[in-house]
Amino acid sequence: EKGLRASTPATSLILALAKACELSFADLDKNMARVSELKEEIKTKLASFHNNISYPFEERKTSPYILCVQFAGIASDVLMRHLEMKQIMISSSTACSAKIKGKNPLFVGLGIDEKYHKNILRISLGKSTTKEEVDAMLDGFKQVIDEIGFLIK
Repeated sequence: EKGLRASTPATSLILALAKACELSFADLDKNMARVSELKEEIKTKLASFHNNISYPFEERKTSPYILCVQFAGIASDVLMRHLEMKQIMISSSTACSAKIKGKNPLFVGLGIDEKYHKNILRISLGKSTTKEEVDAMLDGFKQVIDEIGFLIK
């Protein structure tokens, strides 16, 4: 407490945090490698579904757990709604910008041209994401793109 306030340290919470950190870092390299492979599979397969699918940050070092996908020519909200009907839940933004309407300052800061702000989807993976879940998501994406792909210019 460094003399700033009198109290008893929350020993049980401190120990719980230490255990959570220990579990989080167990097999970190193995999990990162596995998720990186899943991310690459997603990128490869999505790009094969339509020629207007791109990845605006892939030239940069990014987390293997997040994939930003740009669908030029169709609003991400349209894609999200169709994917939701197939029980595939993804995002069109980050949590910190979910309530922003119009120009997204985060996307501006990341160098995404404003005309594409409504064309971005974010796919999140976790350390427990399975290949079967990724395959199911990709199947759903393929179905949606086949159904509404004519809208993507």
